[in-house]
Amino acid sequence: MKPMSNPSTQWLGPRLRMPLLLVGVLILQPVVDHLSLAHAHADLFLLFAIGAGLVGGAERGGLWGFVAGLLADLQPVTTPFGLNALVLTMVGFAVGQGSEALVRGPWWLGTAVATATSALGTLLYVAVAILVGQGGLLQDVRTVATVVAVVAVADGTLSLPFLPVIRWAAGRTGTARRVMV
Repeated sequence: MKPMSNPSTQWLGPRLRMPLLLVGVLILQPVVDHLSLAHAHADLFLLFAIGAGLVGGAERGGLWGFVAGLLADLQPVTTPFGLNALVLTMVGFAVGQGSEALVRGPWWLGTAVATATSALGTLLYVAVAILVGQGGLLQDVRTVATVVAVVAVADGTLSLPFLPVIRWAAGRTGTARRVMV
């Protein structure tokens, strides 16, 4: 028997919900930027790419990571255009690859993966920025470690409400493809 869906939101399918959620991230990121600790803050675009990879697998994680990265590159920063798109594509794809190898886990595993991947994604961002000539991001190891820690803890905390929302937006409310989320 097919589960009944809510007719009032039936028109709002996954093809429309994911872009709308990403627009919400685009609107909320400047607000989150002002909630900083030691000049570091949560990265909602990174969290979106991680969630897309967890819920949708490698291909969708890479695709939505790329789209989120392009939108992040539109933010006023001094890094080269495309840097966020490259990093978030790799992060979304890698998380998707890892999630395909895992089976159902406890409820907290998605948050643990989001926390760890946020730290690794931030380090990847610094490494790629240095490779493309943006060495100014690596002021000192202590600063990078502080930024990595703040982003990881903030994204891990925000993943608690965010991962179920991205699962809904991707249309994955049933048991199929419910890996760690």
